[in-house]
Amino acid sequence: MKAVRFIAIIATALALVAGHVDAALCVKKSGAVFMRNTCKKQESPIDPAQLAGAQGPAGADGATGSPGAPGAPGNPGAPGAKGAKGDPGNFQVVDSTGRTIGLGDIGYPSAVAVQVPGVGSGVLTVDYNNEGFYQYTELFHESTGCTGEPLTEVYASDLVPYIDAWANTAYFPELPGSTRTVKSREYVINTCSTFITTRGLCCEDLGAPEEHFVASTVEVPLATFGKPPFHAVF
Repeated sequence: MKAVRFIAIIATALALVAGHVDAALCVKKSGAVFMRNTCKKQESPIDPAQLAGAQGPAGADGATGSPGAPGAPGNPGAPGAKGAKGDPGNFQVVDSTGRTIGLGDIGYPSAVAVQVPGVGSGVLTVDYNNEGFYQYTELFHESTGCTGEPLTEVYASDLVPYIDAWANTAYFPELPGSTRTVKSREYVINTCSTFITTRGLCCEDLGAPEEHFVASTVEVPLATFGKPPFHAVF
């Protein structure tokens, strides 16, 4: 009975020591155990680890459990709604004889991108009545009197130039252009106070030389590009 009581006392003491870090276990010669802040002269301190017993070796790893059953497959989602029809992109432009002359849809509906073998690519514009290409041009010259090489104004950012047209002739810019000093110009006007050039344009000498970003031109007959009216083919 005393042994049972001693074990209970020891268990209680260990629990109290665990709850008070600064407490000490003290044992008298009679074997009685007390918990104090400091053991008295007739008492001996006891290490709680000695009462609890030495820690045994770690046990062996348990057997690997069997894998769980696979989860049920999820239900497939419903198909999405049909998307809107995409832009068809560039379309072919065909003349009245059925010959493809170029590509449309390059910025606005009346523009046609064309290619001339040996010259290059460019953009022409169909006129309002679809009776041909839009007729307008302005040509510059480095000399007065509209003599010498005709030059057409372009932009440094042009990858594909716009082609001027007048009197059944297309003036095809030869890129890249450059800044040049011009002294006269030919342009379209109803009443000309100077003289009409052989191209059917009015010549004007500039009051002072001007700097323009221009390019040389290649003159190509408009008939080369097809016979109107034109239409699109998708």
